[in-house]
Amino acid sequence: ADNCARNEVEGKNGTVKRRYGLDLIMAYLQETAETEAALNVLAMNMAHCLMRREKEHISMVGIRTSPAVRV
Repeated sequence: ADNCARNEVEGKNGTVKRRYGLDLIMAYLQETAETEAALNVLAMNMAHCLMRREKEHISMVGIRTSPAVRV
């Protein structure tokens, strides 16, 4: 059970690192690793909030995206 939870967390960390460029941060000490994890969570939360606000703004303004072109 612990390995499953750990794999899920490590997978999310890897995604955040690649998506937001946080893979440039290297953690060698326990304190640094904890700070890195906190920054990962902060980056994910900020991105989530920005995307939600952008969607709300688009729906308020009435901008519609073009439908996907079918071939």
